[in-house]
Amino acid sequence: MGLIQTLIDEGALVLYHDYRAGHMLDLSGNGNDGVPTDVVWQGEGVGFPLGTSVITVADSPELQFTDGSLVILVNQLRHGNGTERILSKRDAGGANYSVRFNGTNLDLYDGTSGKWFNATAYRDSARYVSINMGDGVIGEVFMDGLSVGNLNVASAIAVNDAPLLIGNYYLGGSPTGSIVQAALIINRVLTATEHALLYSELVNLTWPTKRKAFAKGSATVPQTQFKTDFGGKTVTAVGAAAQMPGTNYYVNSGNFNLIMDTIDGISAKAIECGASGGYQVANVEMQGDPGDDAYGTWTGWFNKAAGSTYIINFVSDDIAGTNGYSFRISATEVVSLVHNGVGNLFTSAAGYVLADTWYKVTITRDTVAGEFHVYIDGTLVVAATGANPVAENTVTESTYVVYDVDTGDKSGHSSVNGNYGLVKQAGVNAP
Repeated sequence: MGLIQTLIDEGALVLYHDYRAGHMLDLSGNGNDGVPTDVVWQGEGVGFPLGTSVITVADSPELQFTDGSLVILVNQLRHGNGTERILSKRDAGGANYSVRFNGTNLDLYDGTSGKWFNATAYRDSARYVSINMGDGVIGEVFMDGLSVGNLNVASAIAVNDAPLLIGNYYLGGSPTGSIVQAALIINRVLTATEHALLYSELVNLTWPTKRKAFAKGSATVPQTQFKTDFGGKTVTAVGAAAQMPGTNYYVNSGNFNLIMDTIDGISAKAIECGASGGYQVANVEMQGDPGDDAYGTWTGWFNKAAGSTYIINFVSDDIAGTNGYSFRISATEVVSLVHNGVGNLFTSAAGYVLADTWYKVTITRDTVAGEFHVYIDGTLVVAATGANPVAENTVTESTYVVYDVDTGDKSGHSSVNGNYGLVKQAGVNAP
């Protein structure tokens, strides 16, 4: 388990934005999402080109504290000779904490004055910038995971209900010159060892990207074509065509909540059904070609409630899953692969899985004869009727993946340490 996940489980990581993931959602699970104004995506981060450029995070109880560690990851530390704000929890009513460059100095502004450290030696080189702060404490500065010195005097820090601003401050006019890749706020002081670990983990994190789709069947090495973004707040989306916040899914009926759960021993986001219904994602979020999206590999995690029927229409030509193929678990925990509207391709014995338990499903379909293999937790499902694997090549195009679930059913979504939501790959990638 990495340090980021440890800090999440501990409740110490109160905000974690990683813009390399392509969004401004809070990965800590606290719902401290960012709202951008006049920013630009540049490479693997966010740039702040204008005096009005800023990412705003509404105040929350988690962000109000006096002792902790403030961490910013940039592509390369750049600053001019003026005042540039990196992170500021400050408004006209006062300041809680604020990190800025003031000429050649890195400052921690506490509402009275900037407590400074000369950072000239780290200009155009450092990526990881952090200050350990505390009320009545002389702050310690870390660059690239190493302690490089202390601020000049102790700070006087008090809680404040100002919003958190990343890349600028409330009056504008002093945006950071760096491309910001991540921002982390920890409500306790990290040790020197933890800073070193956090720096290493952050710079070595890789994030999924969408790539140009292969022609159907031409790929020998599968590529990930769609992954859910890391989850947003614990919220509810209700009604047809409502987008679940923090996801690429649209609700067709019922209602759903984004929750935190433990999947395979890891704290992760999950989508829980609050009232029976369905939700879908279009193939433009996958490979984007109906022929390609009817073949390849699908993986995801599920947790079926007792007495429910859990269905993933993984090949579908409409949002109702009318025509295509589906993975199903019945009220008696029979696992089946179904040709929708035609019949079962295979079924397992009853009680094949346990209710209220997380499992990983993997489905592959080749382009030779449309042969399916269905695996649960890496093992081929044993068929009681029909056969697994089984060839069925009637439906050759897909435009949606559609979930049809009951109250209490849960589907994996995402986590800092791995993806637990829907993954669509080109080519057969058996577990």
